[in-house]
Amino acid sequence: MFGNHTWFQDSRLPWGISPVNWKGKMYFTLWAAFIVLPFLALLGVDRLPESIIWLVSSKLFWFWDVRQIHSAMHPAPEPDDVFVIDENTDVSKLATRNYDMRLR
Repeated sequence: MFGNHTWFQDSRLPWGISPVNWKGKMYFTLWAAFIVLPFLALLGVDRLPESIIWLVSSKLFWFWDVRQIHSAMHPAPEPDDVFVIDENTDVSKLATRNYDMRLR
């Protein structure tokens, strides 16, 4: 992911992001230049198939990056039916419906 999720907020559209500071605006500006300038350069040397391939592939990569940013803005909730043992869990006595476990 090239962008940081703190640079953006949810868009008014059903799906998407909009910048909240200059870093987010620079992110969109650089992506636009990355997509459009090689496309125009390829069109200028009469490479229509390559320019279309560039346009489609670079836009797909950009959509993937925006999706990663949007996913970082809205992480998936942890399921309730999964028991996580981490450094904050008291493991001296754990019990389930079928087993009684103790730390030795």
